[in-house]
Amino acid sequence: RGGADGLDFYRRIARELPLRLRRAAFFEVGAGQAQAVEQILRAALPGRCKVARDLAGIERVVSIERI
Repeated sequence: RGGADGLDFYRRIARELPLRLRRAAFFEVGAGQAQAVEQILRAALPGRCKVARDLAGIERVVSIERI
């Protein structure tokens, strides 16, 4: 379930990142969600966040790498 804004899944996962992430995580996101997911991940864990676009130019993957 995504909640009212469709981002509850990412919030739930982000709470677990500090305990479980060893190196990096990659998340496929819906069109228009990349910036919000990036903010959620940055708030949960210090690391390098990147947003990658798909072949249509839509921001589709958000990654975080532990530093």
